[in-house]
Amino acid sequence: MDMDTRNSEQVAPMQILIAEDNDVNRILIRKIFEKLNLTYDVAVNGYQAFEAFNNKFYDIVFMDIEMPGMDGFEVTKKLREKYKDQHQKPFIIALTANSLSGERERSMDLGMNEYLSKPFSAADVQRMVDKAGEYKFR
Repeated sequence: MDMDTRNSEQVAPMQILIAEDNDVNRILIRKIFEKLNLTYDVAVNGYQAFEAFNNKFYDIVFMDIEMPGMDGFEVTKKLREKYKDQHQKPFIIALTANSLSGERERSMDLGMNEYLSKPFSAADVQRMVDKAGEYKFR
């Protein structure tokens, strides 16, 4: 008996990293992710965020722009360099409390894929996860 398993294959859940240095923001982000039943890892600074990629690949990074030590822009630059010759690249979403004019464009110019202003909603996070899925499987 031949079975066609193409339709029954499970797609692995996307690996998500949250890079956020602020305790209160991390709590709020975790609540949103738990509401959406998303699993994730957390880095509390830019160094941890970059080092996390030594242990596994993350499909999505929710990256705070302003972190001490290594900011989100620098981490993004390093990740883009690390994965420049590979097909698989992380989908990086800039997180910022500053919705200044030009900030979104700067984020995109520096290699981020999307931009979210804090505070954001569960619907915003789901929209980003959906976009990352389209990016991953294109």
